[in-house]
Amino acid sequence: MTAAEAVRPELASMFAPRSIALVGVSERSLWSNLVLDGLDLMGFDGRLELVNPLRPEVRGRPVRASLAEVAAERGPVDVAFALTAASQVGAVLDDAAKAGIADIVVLASGFSETGLEGAAAERGLAERARDAGLRVLGPNALGYVNPAARVGLFPPLPRHPLPRPGPVAIVSQSGGVAAELLDVLAAADLGVSLLVGLGNKACIDVADVVGYLAGDSATRVICLFLETVRRPDKFLAAAERARARGTLVVAIKVGRSGAAARSVAAHTGGIAGDDRAVSAALRSAGILRVDTPEELVTTAGVALALGGHRGGRGGALAAVAISGDACGLIADAADRHGLELAEFSDVTTRQIAGPVAAFGHVTNPLDVTGAVMSCPEILETVLRAARGDPAVRTVLCQVPLAEHRTAASDALLEALARASTPTPGRAGVLIASGNEVSLSASARESLHDFELPFAWGNAEHVVAAVARLGTRRSGPLESAGLGAPVVVPGRPRIGTWSEADGRLLLAENGVPIVPGAMVRDSESAARAGELYGEAAVICRVGALAAAIGDELESLEINPLYARGAEAEALDVTVSWTRR
Repeated sequence: MTAAEAVRPELASMFAPRSIALVGVSERSLWSNLVLDGLDLMGFDGRLELVNPLRPEVRGRPVRASLAEVAAERGPVDVAFALTAASQVGAVLDDAAKAGIADIVVLASGFSETGLEGAAAERGLAERARDAGLRVLGPNALGYVNPAARVGLFPPLPRHPLPRPGPVAIVSQSGGVAAELLDVLAAADLGVSLLVGLGNKACIDVADVVGYLAGDSATRVICLFLETVRRPDKFLAAAERARARGTLVVAIKVGRSGAAARSVAAHTGGIAGDDRAVSAALRSAGILRVDTPEELVTTAGVALALGGHRGGRGGALAAVAISGDACGLIADAADRHGLELAEFSDVTTRQIAGPVAAFGHVTNPLDVTGAVMSCPEILETVLRAARGDPAVRTVLCQVPLAEHRTAASDALLEALARASTPTPGRAGVLIASGNEVSLSASARESLHDFELPFAWGNAEHVVAAVARLGTRRSGPLESAGLGAPVVVPGRPRIGTWSEADGRLLLAENGVPIVPGAMVRDSESAARAGELYGEAAVICRVGALAAAIGDELESLEINPLYARGAEAEALDVTVSWTRR
């Protein structure tokens, strides 16, 4: 059993603790002060213990020498947050195990993201945690925020808007991206159920957290920022459980380009994977893939605003805006994203024609002009008519939100509220402002007071979200249907196979692999070069093998990219004659 497999599905003690210990805390440490400030800002009212054998007091609070001492005097805490250097993490895990503390967050970097030595240290950390029955978030993890539990174990928190409780969960391998999403969520006025920076995922990984959130009644949308997925089968199964419970999963998966793949490796030590395979896997589990943090948040907001209508009756989009240019932007976006614009029926056309006759004719998208600002009843009539059209599934209404609340702005929003009340058998309404400017306090108050189905985002992102939601798979997860695996002859099923054996297993099962060749001398390198058409690259490897000498048994490389005399190595297997 791996360290990740030892993590139990229920992570409430980790993510909703009532007692916390900060290990290695110091007034001179920026990280320590940020975590303490974050807890204070979130209003954490549980038990907080500070641990440092070299400090009797920090910021006026008593400090104990070890977690074991804390447990002996006051009982174990739910979570220990390790603020120590990487070299001290092992001792913290031992101390936690002795104290009966199962959940630990490890902030320290210096593990698999730094290379082979760091990767070995990370494997040792994972084995240590597994043997002691510990659940580790990290290493290289910034931690998490749980607004409902008033927990902010997330050092960047004091420098960003504080999230309010809500239905959107953020699970990010990058803590920096998670922090950026705090800004976007605040701009969109979306509340958070849980925000997690996973780091290197030595024990707790994205599959564990998605599995936990799939059973969380407070979470309706799970937003992911993925660099690598180490247990794709478990991850896809967790996403399928979320889908079955009606929880939407939206993901950014980086690594489409070679530059992005290299950045991933430098950041957390992972390999990004083939992008086409990633997209197919995400689609198979009903996960919607987007490209930017803004799209991630907009898609979540659109899904929440439309509610049950996003997967309901068939049909197309009807759009209403107060300017012709806005209508043009919506129409172009719909075309780019393959979203059909509904053709109104004769009945709907007649219902709309009367109110708009003085300033235009009936089209879709429909320009109702600024006249609706002084006569909101026109907009209400148009929306009601469009909602009743059998060809329409969603009505998008793009109107500006007033910076300051007035009687006129309230009259417009009241008309929108009447026209968008959920009604069985009628299309859903989605209200948007058409920009990605942070909502003012007045706008937030108005939207909440009138309970409007509003989604933040520009026309491009809102329309793209509607299109994605309309094509989201709603059936059960389909098996890949690969059948029984092919047995590679002559390879005993013990220990760890060499990369060459692993490549043969994939090839014989029909799995595409990056081109590679094993060479033992310059002649075999030249032959391989002729086979792959990259002689200059592979001969360079052969020259290296020859230069090393007789101690080298074999040298195998897999190029991440190879063209002519240019190559970037993905990985390498080196075997020596001496055993």
